[in-house]
Amino acid sequence: ALNALRRQATNALQQKVAESFSRTPRSPRIQFAKGGNEQPGQLPLVTASVQNHGQASAAVGAGVELLILGVTDWRSDTWHFWRQWMEKEKRRRGKLPPIWLELPSVSLPWGAEEVKARLVQESVYFHGLVLTNLGHLTWTKGLNLPLRGGWALNATNTISAANYKMQGLDSLLLSPELNAAQMQDIMVRVPGCGLLVYGKIPTMQLRHCPHREQGGACGQCGEG
Repeated sequence: ALNALRRQATNALQQKVAESFSRTPRSPRIQFAKGGNEQPGQLPLVTASVQNHGQASAAVGAGVELLILGVTDWRSDTWHFWRQWMEKEKRRRGKLPPIWLELPSVSLPWGAEEVKARLVQESVYFHGLVLTNLGHLTWTKGLNLPLRGGWALNATNTISAANYKMQGLDSLLLSPELNAAQMQDIMVRVPGCGLLVYGKIPTMQLRHCPHREQGGACGQCGEG
């Protein structure tokens, strides 16, 4: 009798789970509230974050209003890579949208002073910096550039979003793990928050690839 009751409860639970997946709840439409100082049409700002020349050129051609260039490490050739692209595209198009730089989340083996020196050297080429690591708040002090928090900072509620703004961030990209209602609630309470509407998000980042260290070569990262 006890086993029969357990089976009955399990079947009922499975049916409820199946019903919840079969119904697609309608997500609330996010409304972008404007403050008193923004100009008409300024928000939302269409922004693209890119990782290579091809993506960057396509984004500019599509008419993005702000372009974020990603760097994967602190080596000088990585930064030179983007400076070459900017010079080429400016000659070709005559004008580029404001360009921000997304800082790499991992600084090893670079030390804090080396990172700061690199930022001082490269900051003249960009309109602002996107932070992906809490340590960037210390490195970017005194650079006199606007700062934006990337989605990797994992702002998931009003407390974390407000705290990041208090630390000096001018804007902040909310965590993509939030649903539309949660994003709306934060955006109403904390001005300057944005959201990710499309794109590929890495689920995990490793400094050392365990597959490659064991002699494997999957080729997915271009180094295997």
